[in-house]
Amino acid sequence: MFGSQSTQVRLSSKRLHTPTSRGEMRVVRRSLLRCLRVVVLVFCVVVFAGCWGLGDRIEALVGKPAPDAPLLLIDGPETSIAAERGRYIGIIFWATWCNYSKGAMDQVEQLAVKYRDREDIRFFAVSIDRYQDIELLKNRIVSQQLHTVRHVFSGSDVDDDAYQRFNGEAIPYVVLIDPRGVVRYVGSNVGGAEDILDARFAR
Repeated sequence: MFGSQSTQVRLSSKRLHTPTSRGEMRVVRRSLLRCLRVVVLVFCVVVFAGCWGLGDRIEALVGKPAPDAPLLLIDGPETSIAAERGRYIGIIFWATWCNYSKGAMDQVEQLAVKYRDREDIRFFAVSIDRYQDIELLKNRIVSQQLHTVRHVFSGSDVDDDAYQRFNGEAIPYVVLIDPRGVVRYVGSNVGGAEDILDARFAR
């Protein structure tokens, strides 16, 4: 009986043992550094790969007719996917609170400037910000000089009608629809849509 108790005490002592030697401290430091590297890696994946990753439901849209959806312009009347049929339509879903959206919006604006003289191509930026953030959205448009792309805003956050009809589960992401209303590209890389347009309209 006494022997078993002393054994239990010794085992408990081992579990409560704290490193004191230099060798043990080096092992602890190496373990902490490994944990820190994992945390940094996860952070980088989240920040630089997009606020949310693309899912199968979004990618499944390619090659299929685009769903119709209302597009309420922030500075004008409402239009829709169906109303824009007959031209190429580029759409980016984004939000002011998503860090990765900033660079993507710059690229879409550059693409819109590149093709602004063509009536058969239009670009829409659908913000999924909340209605109370409309002033923040307007300030972002001005500060980033996003004046060529047409801005769509419903104030419905992730419940935005267009976002949901396009199987919204990522941000930012780009959709390119051809004049027949077929989805030709879906992805987080704006360059993918640009390659298709350049191949079609190469001078």
